[in-house]
Amino acid sequence: MKLKYDRMDEDKAKALEEALKKGHISPFKRILNLAEPGWLVPIGLIFSLFLGTVMPIFGIILTKLLFGLSHPPNPLDKVRENADLYCLLMLCCAVGGALFVFMQKLSFGRLGETVTLKIRRNLYSSILSKHIGWFDAKENSPG
Repeated sequence: MKLKYDRMDEDKAKALEEALKKGHISPFKRILNLAEPGWLVPIGLIFSLFLGTVMPIFGIILTKLLFGLSHPPNPLDKVRENADLYCLLMLCCAVGGALFVFMQKLSFGRLGETVTLKIRRNLYSSILSKHIGWFDAKENSPG
């Protein structure tokens, strides 16, 4: 015998499945709606974009450094000057990359924490709102 509360839960589940099938609510949109503060998403994406440019720039600088060191007709002072410049650029690139990684991890970590907290809160509140008979069913028992 199905209880009134069980039928209500089944009706909610069916309505959600129908909405997902019709394409009204995608699972990604449902999770994105839980992400707060919302301004952290574009911040994290922007720093991810910046982080993606660090290694190509680092490769270009390293290539120029190696070519500058390998050409023997240059005077020693000119080679040293070029090497110092490119090493300084590599240091700036490394510091910028570290800053970008920190900001990316900070923003996406904060978003992940809030989404996880909200999903858990929704799960526990739905479990606690179940009828007491729901816990007696074998498929709903924890062990």
